[in-house]
Amino acid sequence: MALEELKPAEGTAGDKALTTMTAEEQIMAQYQQALGGFTGTENFRPQDLRIPRVKIVQPTAKEGNAGTFLHNYGEEYSSMMIALVKTELNRIYWNPDPTQEEALCRSYDGLNPDSSIESPPCDRCTAKKRNKAGIFVDVPVCPMAIWKESEKDPRKKERPQCDEVIAWLCIDLDSMQAFWTQFSGSGIGPARDYQSRFALGGKPLFVDAVEMSLKAVTVPQKHYVPVFKNPRRLRAMELAKVLPMVVALKEATNKRNTELEEEVATDAVEETAEPKPAMPGFMAEEEAQSKKAKKA
Repeated sequence: MALEELKPAEGTAGDKALTTMTAEEQIMAQYQQALGGFTGTENFRPQDLRIPRVKIVQPTAKEGNAGTFLHNYGEEYSSMMIALVKTELNRIYWNPDPTQEEALCRSYDGLNPDSSIESPPCDRCTAKKRNKAGIFVDVPVCPMAIWKESEKDPRKKERPQCDEVIAWLCIDLDSMQAFWTQFSGSGIGPARDYQSRFALGGKPLFVDAVEMSLKAVTVPQKHYVPVFKNPRRLRAMELAKVLPMVVALKEATNKRNTELEEEVATDAVEETAEPKPAMPGFMAEEEAQSKKAKKA
């Protein structure tokens, strides 16, 4: 079907709607009838959805420019306009040896070690305890997750080796691409404050847009923490794009995404180390005969 055949007649409501769209959106709208909703992802399974990651580049990072957001496809951003899809509370205990980039233990619910961990330091991360107000709260019980008195200064507490992590699944509103990002340490406070406004207001996370940027903090040493500013309601055109993505992403988890990433990393190592497979017998005989014929 030709593009001209799909254009609405002049003066119609469809013609007026097209004038409010970008050139790309106009072309897509004109082909919707012919496409019939086809996207090419119809046979893609949710469990195969490997979502990219965006990380905060700290001064100690091996790649990227400090104080930026680094997409694992290589792009760097000083700020991003995002919509938040879902949030998870995780924990991760990294190997204290800086040369070993591996997790010795991790939790994807913030409560219990993941089943993939063979020998966790403790059989649970937290336990329910009543606070001074009489409310039951989750309190760390794993020795790697407890804040302890500093040996150098008893008035201070030492950060535990097992980090509490807030994982966000977001949509970049400029590219309309989904990504996971994580906050730990002093970055947890700003992230928790932003997501709390939705719970307190009784509204879904994904109806607002917010600008995510970074600011430098110098205590105890220089590092960067997230800043969320200029929140606003999603515009109708944005909401029309975001909501179908939320439907597709609502079952996604940081756990499954990590598993897919590790599978890819393992496959890459195996492909590098794997010797060339032996040639089947009949092919070896044919090759030997061919070499003899050439010599003759």
